[in-house]
Amino acid sequence: RLECLIRCRSARHATGGHPAAMADREGKEQAPDVVAATAQLKSALEKVAPKLAPNAAPAPPARACLAKLYALSEKRLSELEAGAPKECGICRAVRDETAWSLDWDIDFAKRRMTPRRLMFVCRRCGMLRDLPRLIERLTHQQFGGDHGEDALISELLRHFLDVNGLDAGEAHLLQDAVSLANALLVVHNELRLAIAPGRPVEALLGAEEASRSKRPQKRAGEGAEAAAVAAAAARARG
Repeated sequence: RLECLIRCRSARHATGGHPAAMADREGKEQAPDVVAATAQLKSALEKVAPKLAPNAAPAPPARACLAKLYALSEKRLSELEAGAPKECGICRAVRDETAWSLDWDIDFAKRRMTPRRLMFVCRRCGMLRDLPRLIERLTHQQFGGDHGEDALISELLRHFLDVNGLDAGEAHLLQDAVSLANALLVVHNELRLAIAPGRPVEALLGAEEASRSKRPQKRAGEGAEAAAVAAAAARARG
């Protein structure tokens, strides 16, 4: 199955073999290996998808996660969403439907992750950020999904290309982004990261505003370089 292929090749690329191999390494040897692997994968993912990429954090849905971490009431959650700009926090389009999305800071030494940025995103950006569900959708399409699902995947692919400044000839980069993000997710899952509150919720929203003027632009040659990293993951499974 496509899903199994993605998981296997991502895991082997991220760890240099089976993901369980990380658990067998000495502690002082493992930490540098993990940091180096995640740095390489994150860099490659940012080159393939500089603005919109699947989220590799092993966390529950953002809204429920924030409610639990910060003991937020339903009223307070609704106030946060109502007070946010009406445009998507990623593609800048007006949000027809709203999805909550979190970026995370990861402390490898403490094996802990804390929220860094809260974004209110449109339906399509939210679907592309939801890595587990995106893998399910791609798997379903690969094995005879219905017409409605095919149309949705095509819509998401067009959105991915448009937001990241890519053309139709680079459509394969969506699969590369999924493979790289899943490799990161495999590493993160192996670490069994604890989820902890970090900066105040208001600061998480402020981080979204600050990021609007600092989004990286894709540089010439970066897509090919990152695609080579994703291709290495495919070769590793052999």
